[in-house]
Amino acid sequence: MELNNPKALDSVRNLVVMRCESIGKDSLMTHELLYVLKPYLDWMQWIDPHLRVDSNYAFEDVRDTKSLKSFISQIKRLGVRFMLINDTLVVNRSIDPHIEVGDMIVRINDADASQLLHYSYHDRYQVPMTLLKNYNARHLTNKYTITLLRNGEQHTVDATTYNGNQTFKQMVINDQFKTKLYEQEKVGYLEIEQFYPNNSYLIKHIKTTINEFKKNNHY
Repeated sequence: MELNNPKALDSVRNLVVMRCESIGKDSLMTHELLYVLKPYLDWMQWIDPHLRVDSNYAFEDVRDTKSLKSFISQIKRLGVRFMLINDTLVVNRSIDPHIEVGDMIVRINDADASQLLHYSYHDRYQVPMTLLKNYNARHLTNKYTITLLRNGEQHTVDATTYNGNQTFKQMVINDQFKTKLYEQEKVGYLEIEQFYPNNSYLIKHIKTTINEFKKNNHY
């Protein structure tokens, strides 16, 4: 796409107008504005890949920064991450016992996966709370019912929710940290596949695991 191509700009402009007319009202909520401007935002990101515009959280009763941080910390999150393949959301990481890697997401609560993608960037890797935040601030609920496809069969599950730090911490541990106990030899085995620049969560878990080994006389 040429940056100064009038036809390209007209095409983007027409898509924005069509989306606005499809909503059918003059006053738009934040998520509706994102939906309407999405073709233009995609075009801008094509020019500058670092440019991103997302909706903020809905804070009705938050008055200061301290309350804001407290509010965000209480938001429950899904324990999964998605990979976007064409227009399909596929689970590529999960700490939820009800959801497996490879599951294809059909719906989250009352929102079809295809609807969620209309409000967010088509990134290769997707965080569910970003999708939900951009789609009418649906992050505010603590309960999620997910419809998914697994081995060609459709299932509906009640997802497990986690706080933010817990989700990130457990995913790092699951990805990079493996343990095994050898009862006969009384030996504990640790395997760490990869370190990151900030390994604070991993180091704390290593310390806790070693202490558990010692408590059970495994060395």
